[in-house]
Amino acid sequence: MFRIALFEAIRTLRANFFHTLLSTLGIIIGVGALVAILSLGDGMEQFGREQISSTTDLSAVVVQTITNEEVDGLYMKKEHIRPFTEDDAQVLDSIFKDKARIQLETGQRNYLALVGDTLRKPAEIKGVRQIYFPDTTKMVAGSLFSKQNFQQRDSLILLSENLAKRFSHDTTQIGALVGQTLQLEQTRFRIAGILKQTNPMDNTPIAYLPLYGFSADALTQAPPTLVLEAQKAEETQMVKKDMENWLDKNVAGGKKNYQIITNDFRLDQFKKAIMVFKIIMGMITGIAVLVGGIGVMNVLLMSITERTREIGIRKALGAKRRSIALQFLSEALVISMLGCFLGLLLGTGFMAIAVPLVRHFAEVPFHASLSWSSGLVVLIVAVLIGVIFGTYPAIKASKLTPVEAIRRE
Repeated sequence: MFRIALFEAIRTLRANFFHTLLSTLGIIIGVGALVAILSLGDGMEQFGREQISSTTDLSAVVVQTITNEEVDGLYMKKEHIRPFTEDDAQVLDSIFKDKARIQLETGQRNYLALVGDTLRKPAEIKGVRQIYFPDTTKMVAGSLFSKQNFQQRDSLILLSENLAKRFSHDTTQIGALVGQTLQLEQTRFRIAGILKQTNPMDNTPIAYLPLYGFSADALTQAPPTLVLEAQKAEETQMVKKDMENWLDKNVAGGKKNYQIITNDFRLDQFKKAIMVFKIIMGMITGIAVLVGGIGVMNVLLMSITERTREIGIRKALGAKRRSIALQFLSEALVISMLGCFLGLLLGTGFMAIAVPLVRHFAEVPFHASLSWSSGLVVLIVAVLIGVIFGTYPAIKASKLTPVEAIRRE
């Protein structure tokens, strides 16, 4: 049936090429616009995801100790605070070894750091555990903390490249700081290494201190933050749920004493905005698609008029109404799918021109992409146009009688 419909549709197109082309132009333009909008939407979503991912760790689950509580409308310091410790981190290492990487860090605190006798500079000090730095961390000079350093509780500190440059008279010789002493308040630390700057936009002077370098009182006043970095971003919510269960089972008061934060809500908000864009613009282009559907109906009604003799002869030879209706409905599907295919080519060609213009004027690495779901939408549109606007002509053709067909001839 489909093969016959294909041949009949091609014959109809050839018999009235320009009329059929103009009638289906609405579908071609409408689908082309729909393809362009869906491609732009998918490209914007991908670009937005990359931008959000570059500024926000979507795979991170941040667990912060709540230090204040509301009492009669006022926020008061909690009497009993249970901060995370290195022992907690080691236990969680074994629990989440195949799911997430465990980090434990203090918030950044501002100090005046002293190198030598007189060189004093402001710095942000961050307390970290042994495995805070990934294996890919690059060093300008020196080395990272070792397991032995933590076991012996050595008084060591790491400097960021930005901070090291502030302490060095010759910025090309900052490696000479390794081994020197840096003083924070009344405590002295030996500079173990200098970390290479990876983000050229970040000029914050930071020094990294092992957690044991802070006093118990300091860690109670400003409890360390526990960060679970999921191996896969899609498993972030699962890691969050497992962490909540661990808190409920192992910590007095459970998860209500902690604030658990994930950043995937930013991505969800952006995806919703893109979805609204696709729906609204899709409804606007739907007008052109509707006009195209009317054009398909016009082509088929014209075909019925020209083929009344053929329909009458088929009816006289015993053809049923169902077979006649299916024949014209199949032709409607073929014509609409052909129009959608040409629209797909038109939309793709438009994007090939539009994307370089967006990159040039916006100066961003933008790429348009058509996802499988968007391609499925185009296919569904083609089928719906064929079915909705081909049903009436198909029914009309099936109701013709041999006598009426002969009388018309």
